[in-house]
Amino acid sequence: MQRLILIGMPGAGKTYWAQIWGQASGTPVLDLDAEIERATGTSIPDLFAAEGEAGFRNIEHQVLQQVLSQTGTFILATGGGTPCFENNLPLLLQSGNVVYLDVPVPELVQRIRAQKQQRPLLAQLSDTALTARLEQLLTEREFFYRQAHQTLPAEALSAATFALL
Repeated sequence: MQRLILIGMPGAGKTYWAQIWGQASGTPVLDLDAEIERATGTSIPDLFAAEGEAGFRNIEHQVLQQVLSQTGTFILATGGGTPCFENNLPLLLQSGNVVYLDVPVPELVQRIRAQKQQRPLLAQLSDTALTARLEQLLTEREFFYRQAHQTLPAEALSAATFALL
């Protein structure tokens, strides 16, 4: 098995499916946000507050390079914006099988509603504003997401899906 790299919108389930598929296959799982927090000793919301989005994206890129320089097979759950900044997409595409988890915005809103505080770009938004922001982000990011090696629509995601990748 080659490396599996999951990309997609916030709330698409990248971390969740990485853990499910990693457990099913015995493959190590890395979460880029967790790796960033470990490397910096700071939470993602605190990094955004201190560095702004541009500073965060620079740190994210540096940690991504470190993660992808590791040897061996693993499943990597990226942040929602990871492939869209700092020329990260070509790096991801060269480093493994990049899979876009394609989840409709209404489903993303339902998933994110309970965990907005952990998502710096979405934390203060009402449901209406959250829907509008996610639609805007998807419009901005879909160009990058669609360059993945594979696209999995939300309805196709299951524990058995991993065996087909």
